[in-house]
Amino acid sequence: MVKLFDTLWKRRHDGELRYVHNHVVVLISEAHVIASGEDVTMFPMATMYSDAGNKIPTTFTEILKEQWAEFNNAGYLESSELWDNFRPRDRTKVFTVVRPPPIAN
Repeated sequence: MVKLFDTLWKRRHDGELRYVHNHVVVLISEAHVIASGEDVTMFPMATMYSDAGNKIPTTFTEILKEQWAEFNNAGYLESSELWDNFRPRDRTKVFTVVRPPPIAN
């Protein structure tokens, strides 16, 4: 997210925004879920706005996230607090690396 934020707010040498046409980034991670006390699947989402005047109404991003959650049968909670209870959505698969024997000279 830091990389996205830095890119969205990047400035040219003259101090103007580098990406003046990018107003907002909505990041949705389907690879992780937020642990909730209820039997509800919740995916982490983040919204970052640029300093380009925010000509796109914030309601657009909120509606997008709400409809995305509804489409995926996921819970939706708008909050400005930082979440630290993410976990991988799927169980991590254990794999074994098989290395060939060294080549004899």
